[in-house]
Formats: sequence, structure tokens, C-alpha cells
Amino acid sequence: NKDERIFLRADKTVDYGTLMGVMDKLRAAGYLKVALVNLQGQEEGSAAAAAPVPAAPIPAPGGTP
Repeated sequence: NKDERIFLRADKTVDYGTLMGVMDKLRAAGYLKVALVNLQGQEEGSAAAAAPVPAAPIPAPGGTP
């Protein structure tokens, strides 16, 4: 369902280019509701649940952010 929000979570071992590549592939496939998840208030490596943080929609190439 392309109307559902997709949450992405990555730690510092994932480089920025890889994360942006995944987001671009999702956008190209029609998934426009993509949000990044922040481990807000959690220590690194904690097994606690992540708190989703809404992100702006991914702009189309050449579009205004």
C-alpha cells in the first residue's frame, strides 16, 4: 500500500549515500510517505523501541524541497 508511511532507521554505520539511495528507490517506486526514525533519548546499542520522528516528504527530482 503506497499510501502507508514507511519508517527508516539507520545507525551511524550506514553511510549517508546508502541511506539516500534507499530513500530515492522508495520514491521512484511510488512510496512518498517516508519518515526517518530517531532513537531519541536512547543510549547507543539499546534494545528499547525507537520513537518515530516525522520527516518531510521526499521531493521529486528537480522539485522544491
